[in-house]
Parts: sequence; structure tokens; C-alpha cells
Amino acid sequence: MTVRGPAGSVEKRLRAGRLRGPCCGGVLAPWGRARRRVVAVFSGPQEFCPRRGRCRRCGRTHVLLPADLWSRRRYGAAVILAALVLAAAAAGRAVARPWLASPGGGRWQVPASAAWSWRARFAGRTGALRQALMGVLPLAAGSAAARPLAPAGSAAGDCLAALEAVTAGLRRFPGLAAVAAHEVAAHLTGGCWLAPAAGAEVQRDPGCRSRRCAVMTVAGRPWPGYSGTNPDIPGRCVMTAADREAAARRQRARTVALWRWALVEPAMDAALTSRQRGAIVRELAAREHEGPSGTLVAVSRRTIDRWVAARRQGGFEALVPSPRQCPPRAGTETEELAAGLKMENPARTAAQVRRILAAQLGWSPSVRTIQRWLEARELTTRPGGAPPQAFGRFQAGAVNEIWTADLMNGPRVAGKATFLAGIIDDRSRFLAGARFVRRPDAVRFAGVLHGAIAAHGIPQTLYPGNGSCFAGSSLQRACAVLGVKLVRSAPGRPAGRGKTERAFGTIQQQFLVEVTGDGQHPARHPVASLEELNDLPDRWVRTVCHARVHSETGQAPQARYAAAGPPARPGPALLREAFSWSVIRLVRKTATVALEGNVYCVDPFLAGRKVELVFDPFDLTQVTVYWGGRKVGTAVPQVIGRHAHPKAPPDEDPAPAALTGVDYLQLIADADQAALGQQLNLAALDGGDDPAQGGDQGGGDQEGRR
Repeated sequence: MTVRGPAGSVEKRLRAGRLRGPCCGGVLAPWGRARRRVVAVFSGPQEFCPRRGRCRRCGRTHVLLPADLWSRRRYGAAVILAALVLAAAAAGRAVARPWLASPGGGRWQVPASAAWSWRARFAGRTGALRQALMGVLPLAAGSAAARPLAPAGSAAGDCLAALEAVTAGLRRFPGLAAVAAHEVAAHLTGGCWLAPAAGAEVQRDPGCRSRRCAVMTVAGRPWPGYSGTNPDIPGRCVMTAADREAAARRQRARTVALWRWALVEPAMDAALTSRQRGAIVRELAAREHEGPSGTLVAVSRRTIDRWVAARRQGGFEALVPSPRQCPPRAGTETEELAAGLKMENPARTAAQVRRILAAQLGWSPSVRTIQRWLEARELTTRPGGAPPQAFGRFQAGAVNEIWTADLMNGPRVAGKATFLAGIIDDRSRFLAGARFVRRPDAVRFAGVLHGAIAAHGIPQTLYPGNGSCFAGSSLQRACAVLGVKLVRSAPGRPAGRGKTERAFGTIQQQFLVEVTGDGQHPARHPVASLEELNDLPDRWVRTVCHARVHSETGQAPQARYAAAGPPARPGPALLREAFSWSVIRLVRKTATVALEGNVYCVDPFLAGRKVELVFDPFDLTQVTVYWGGRKVGTAVPQVIGRHAHPKAPPDEDPAPAALTGVDYLQLIADADQAALGQQLNLAALDGGDDPAQGGDQGGGDQEGRR
């Protein structure tokens, strides 16, 4: 493959992983050096030892030839191109031993055999080369390409004229002012300017050991050439069909890179500011451009920015598009094995199937690929071959026949979470109860159910979920007293509560989106307390939800519920008895019974017997005593230490106690300071000095006292 730049730059790019191979587009890694070769150039014979790179993806090796050399040639590219120009200028006249003018002065003679070989190779490729050059010319020359090239009188002359026009156009770009025609030819053809004719026949060489090697025959005889697979293949090993296809892909990629280079050229001026460059990029992204294939294409601003950055960092090579990578597709045997693993054990997930495939085959596709295989065979919904259970549409036959209950998360109010406890009538879609609570427990749901039954009557069946708020014994007792059948949904199969979920979805989309309990949403209605939050859904349910025609029933929930007539509401005494709690206690020998730390007196004849205590969880001062299923009186409070059951805390936490402002430690410190200030200083009563002062004064005082 051909690389441009000095040897140090090529070595740096090779070690940095910025060179890609022409075989599969993989990154090239250093792989020693190729054989030494002597090449004749204008300055005289020169010895080259080019670098070799190995593709990290496919493992092929490539010789990194400079742009001054063409593959499998003993003469420099500048010498060969000068000879071809001289032959084209002869206009068909044979030139046996051409004399070339060297750039440094003097004349340089080419052997007749070499000149004849170059002219023959070039004559067979002029059509394809000129077509490729004419496709690149509009991108390189810009507006100058609108003028057609003057005919040179021969196919070779036309091809060389197109090459000179492309070279002149490329010299307009920064960094390419000194580019030569032979360098352009090397890059556009990958160093294969004089490759064999495209119509030559490719055959296998039985004497060659290389699997990718082929011998090209032209007119029935072997034609020496170059194989793009391995530069060190002997002379009889020539370019194969895969090599020609790879060369065509490289040519298309370089054409696209050249088009990208020309597109971002207005934004590459180093004198532009960021604002000016942004305006140019926006203007380029706002209009359509003629693409490499001649069609109009639009390029986004983000893509243009990426191309500008790539050109700054890596130059022309960074704009060459990466070859498309198609991962190998697993065969049908792997699919059948994955399907069999799933069918023999339907509990296996796609991830588990992948682990088994990796252990069995040594490799495995991705989890998503296995999931697609299983979905295509319906093994995710029918792992055993049998269809899943189908559920028909169900609706209760009468109002208050089935009530469905569930809980939903609500907004945060005053920094605390809330929950919506909802009860819906299955027949009319009427919300019999909907209230926000702080604690999702059995006590709170019992309060919502109590209000719903007091306002809309007793249902025949209550259909709640399996949450902790529906699993208490208090709910079972309430349903037993009221004659309500309690039915729970099976764990993991909540399909029967779909009407409640649909109602909750409507509340979320139409009510909760308009309410906020904090200041983060100024466009919503602010709510400061739980009482205010519960007042809003009552009004919304009455005026909007119950008054609107339901899409399933075709009637408004309020009208459908009212059509059944007024419900039979239970009395206050029955409701009080139903929603009371009960416990079994043993009466002591002293005719007393204990309940949550409280002590009550009962009738003496109950001593030593087990009784049932029925009470309101929020008021433990009134306890009714039952024995043998009969009411035998009321327990008289003797010691009351708790007025409410510990499992029935208030919905709102009590407000914190007001601060008194008393600082106990400061009071102690002030008292101690006052006591110290009242002590007598006896040494100061006699008018003497402080004893802590000098020793001589102390001695004089002692003498005076004696």
C-alpha cells in the first residue's frame, strides 16, 4: 500500500494506530521491514527498505511504500510517469530508447524493454484510469472543472491530461501545494497505476503454495504483476479478484475523502475566529451539496464539525471513511441449539442460554441476538408450545357487585410522600372512594373503605391486591361483619385489577400533573397540606371524572351508577362494629384483663376464661367484652396508659414541641459566677499588698507583726 510523507511521519502514524490496511480496513501494527530493494530514480540508484505493517483484524501483512514508488517497479514513479508523458507526446510514433530530462538537469535514458512494458500496461488501463480521474476532477479542481479538457489526440494523452488537471486542482489546498502528479497517481490507485488490465483472466497457479495467490494470463501466457495480498509473493503471483475489489473500495473511499476535504475547506482557515467558523459551518449545513456520486446530499452541522476536527488532527487519511464491518452471522445450527435449550427448560432466560452456548461451543452470540431468535420462534410467549392463557373482557352484572381496590403513589406534600387509596365500582367505573393518605397501612385503607361504604352502600365482593394494607385481620373482620366476600388476586397475576390501573392512569395524566406540593413547578397548583390535597380530587372527580362519558361503557359513571337506584346504606352502629378491632385475652383471677398496657375490670364470673375484646383502635377507653359469641358487657378502665393502639398512629405526625428558650448549662454558669463574686478577700482588709508580690515585702510584713 502507498503512504505519503517522510519515513519518520509514517513510523509515528503506524505506531499510533492511524494507518488502516486496504484488505479489511483494520488497524495496522508494526511488523518489521520488507526486503531491501534498489530503485532507479533521477538522482541515481537508491536503496529502500520500506516498513511492513500487519493488520490486527485479518492478520495480513502490507509493505508501506512511499508515494515515490509504484508497486513491483524498479524505477521511480517520477521516471515512469515522465516516460509515459513522452510516449503520449510522440502521438503514436515509436520511441525505442526515450531520453528523459531530469529535474536537476541533464538527460536520463530508459531501457527499451522497460519503456515498452510501461506503454503496454498503460495502454490497457487508460480508459479506466481516465474515467476515475474525471470522477475526481470536479472535487479537486472546483469551478475550474466546469471547463472541459482539450483532447490530446490519444487515449493516453487524455488520461495524462486529466491527471495533470487533478494535480493542479489539489495544489490549491493547504498542505498540498507541492504535490506531484506521480504522488497523486499513487494515492488514487493505491500504487497500482500500471496494474494488469481489468479484463485479464485469473487462474490458479498449481505451483504456488499461497492460497490467495493467482496467476493472470493475457493472450494465453503468464503476465507478471503484483498481488495486493502480500507484497513478497513471487513474480508469478498477481492481483486476484479480491485484490481488485479491495482496490476499488479504496478508490471509492479516497474519492469520498477528497469530497469531504473540499467541503470543509472554507472552514479550515486558521485566521477565522470561532464565531466566524461557526457561521460558515452553519451555512454549509443549511444547503445541499453535490456528493461524490453526483446526487445532492445534505450534511448536518455536527458531521461537518467532526470532519473539521478530523482533518486538523489526521489530515487527509482521517477523512477516509472506515470500511463497513459486517460481523459473521451464526449458522442455523446455533439457532436450533438455542431454541432446543429453551424448549427443554422454559425457565431458562436468554442470558442463561448464552452461558450454555459459550460452554458448549466455545463462543456465543449476544444476548439480544438470542432474544430475537426466541421471539421469532415465539418461545418467549409459548416456551412449551402451548399458547398463554387468554382473558376475556369482564364486567360486573350490577352496581355494587364488585369493588376493586388498590394504592398509587401520590405527590410529595410538605416534604413527605403521599399515597392514593382508590376503590372503583366494576360495573359503572364509579370511584366509590379516593383519598390521599400518608401511611399505606391497613388503618388508612380501612378509613377509606369506611367512608365509601357509608356513602355508597355495601358491595357484594371486595377485590383488593396482595399488599400489606390489604392483608390485615381487621379487613377480614370488617368484611365478615358486613357480609362482603373478600377475594384477592393471585400473586403475580394482577390482570383483574386493570380497571383500577386505568383509572389511576387517568388521575395521573389529568389531575396529578396540575398539582405540586413544593415550589419546583410554579405552573402547577400549589398544595400545602394533606387536607387541601384531598379536597381537590373530590371536586375533580365530581365535576370531571364522573360527569364525562366513559369510552368503554358509553355512559358517564355518575349516570350509570345512579341508574341502579339508591344503594342500601348501613347504620352507624353496624359500621362501628364492623371496623372495630378484636383480640382474645385471658381474664385474670382478679377479674381484670390487660390490653396494650391498659387494665380493665370485667364481670367476676369471667375470671379464668378467654374473652374477646372489641374496641376502636383510636379510642381504647371503650372496650366491649364478648364471651361465647355473646356480648357480656363493657370493660371498665382501671389503668389507662395508652389511648390509641400502637398500630394506629395518626396520619399526620404531631408538630414538634415549641422551644422554651431555657439554657440549663448557662444558668449553672451564671449561678457559679455570682457565687464567686460574693466571696470575701481577707487579705485586702488590712490594707496590705497582695502576698503574691515580691518576697521582701512579705518578709517586712512578718517583722512588723512580730
